[in-house]
Amino acid sequence: MILGFPAEGYAYGIGIAYQVVGRSAAYMFTALFIVPVFHPLKLTSVNEYFCLRYGNNAVRYMTLIAGMIYSLFYMATVMVGTCVALDVVIGIPFWGTILIYTIVTTIYTSVGGIKAVIWTDLFQPTIMLTGMTAVLVKSTTDTGGAEKVIEYAKDRIGSTDFRSDPTIRYQVWSTSFGSFNAFLYVTLMQPAMQRVYSTPTVQTARNLYFISTPFYCVFMLMATFEGATIFAYYMTKRCDILGAGVVDNINEILPFAVLDLFQDLPGLAGLFTASLSSAALSTMSSLLSSLSAVTYEDL
Repeated sequence: MILGFPAEGYAYGIGIAYQVVGRSAAYMFTALFIVPVFHPLKLTSVNEYFCLRYGNNAVRYMTLIAGMIYSLFYMATVMVGTCVALDVVIGIPFWGTILIYTIVTTIYTSVGGIKAVIWTDLFQPTIMLTGMTAVLVKSTTDTGGAEKVIEYAKDRIGSTDFRSDPTIRYQVWSTSFGSFNAFLYVTLMQPAMQRVYSTPTVQTARNLYFISTPFYCVFMLMATFEGATIFAYYMTKRCDILGAGVVDNINEILPFAVLDLFQDLPGLAGLFTASLSSAALSTMSSLLSSLSAVTYEDL
């Protein structure tokens, strides 16, 4: 979200932001209908449900394997994107960042367990929000204000497409309602269920979704609009850094812009680094904790 959504907003417009509809619907569905079923079971591994439901472990192990593969590839994707960005911003070698992040995350997740994961997850969004706000405000100000952003980035902001053509990258129907299944799956994964099982009552678990969903949607919208404001900023300079080949990798758009925007403001590039690091560590710690739980319990 911190790195990819601004890049998508810059390159293809803010159409990806319609995912907030599918996410909100999926999270509310989980809160109302899934949490009351799963919470009373108090399972260590969510995969145990299939043994209880079907009386054998066939589906349990199939789901376990699929979930582990998904988690490992997802962690790899998050880590690679983050390390590409940090290589641009602070010049730490790619392999060095991977090593540092992996060691740090493994230590605090191992020592503190799910409690450490949840506490760090509490503080990390604050840092993420601060970093996103800084980029939004500075890029908008340097463009000349909100009106200028709308003028220069009108094709990015006005990228809404209501056609039913499935080949369109972000048409409204598939991006909004079509994303429901994908995000419903996320709520049934071990990281989400560990949080549900950590709450004392069904209502508390429901409140977890009721409170966090609006915040998550705001974060997603902010991240997407970052891309549009950065695009407008570079249009004032008559330069498309992606189209002109100034950046080779789409993941480098945001870190390149941060270095450019904050070159005369010491510390703010570091704030972006902290914001991006918080996002990466949050994902890594949640998935490491959940993989530990299912490996121990199911295998």
